[in-house]
Amino acid sequence: MDIQEMRERKKELGYSNKMLAELADIPLSTVQKIFSGVTARPQAQTMVKLENVLREWKPDSQAIRVSTPHEPYYYYKLPKTEEARLREIAFSYGAAEEEGLPRKKKQGEFTVDDFFAMPTEWKGELIDGVIYDMTAPSMQHQAIAGEIYYRFLDHQKKNGGDWRVYLPLNVQLDQDDRTMVEPDMVVICHQEYKNHAVWGAPDFVMEVLSPSTSSRDCILKLKKYRDAGVKEYWIVDGARQTVFVYDFTDPQDQAPFSYTFDEKIPVRISGGELVIDFAEIKEDLPPLL
Repeated sequence: MDIQEMRERKKELGYSNKMLAELADIPLSTVQKIFSGVTARPQAQTMVKLENVLREWKPDSQAIRVSTPHEPYYYYKLPKTEEARLREIAFSYGAAEEEGLPRKKKQGEFTVDDFFAMPTEWKGELIDGVIYDMTAPSMQHQAIAGEIYYRFLDHQKKNGGDWRVYLPLNVQLDQDDRTMVEPDMVVICHQEYKNHAVWGAPDFVMEVLSPSTSSRDCILKLKKYRDAGVKEYWIVDGARQTVFVYDFTDPQDQAPFSYTFDEKIPVRISGGELVIDFAEIKEDLPPLL
């Protein structure tokens, strides 16, 4: 299809730019630029996504009408899997229950399936059925995580063992469908990996505090990590240049060890063999912006 054919097909289906962007998983601004003529040479991958939507989803006599607070539009009867996807989009836009669609989910009701159905550019976590948005980390945040990761990885390569060290990745912490977290760094030994995530509690977890996540990291996720069976949890505060270390292997002592960026901190799961010198890390950090 060329652009003009797409315009005609889009009009025939009754899709707005917003709906087409959702269905094709393309940013709304990109769709607007293509159909307004601002983008004269769209990327081939983008055009394929648009064409797939406009060619395959054809209306029939069983059209489903959906009204949103913003605009009326139509979704057409599709094969079951596609129809289910459209219904999800419909109630995410606030479609009324009397339209015959599922009600919009509330916080506390979301599942791992909802987590993986989020747009690819979205970044966040699912904790006990609640969706939390996350902003992109700052330069200092990434520098701190990177410096610590490098030292853990170097130790593992030089000494061998069962350690596997990772920067952010999904962790299905409670081995259920209601929680999926993304720590800044984890160390795992024999944990299973499935559903594109670590299955269960890592041995070691580190979170570098950001303004948008600090309360969650220090309160909610602290309890989740402890209850799930994480052995050691570090909370690194770049703004205050402090590190709180929780050793959950001692059930009688749940108070954290407190350090500054001028100290050396032993990694307890290594038996003290690995020590992180934060004075060295401090020298290489970019300014706090």
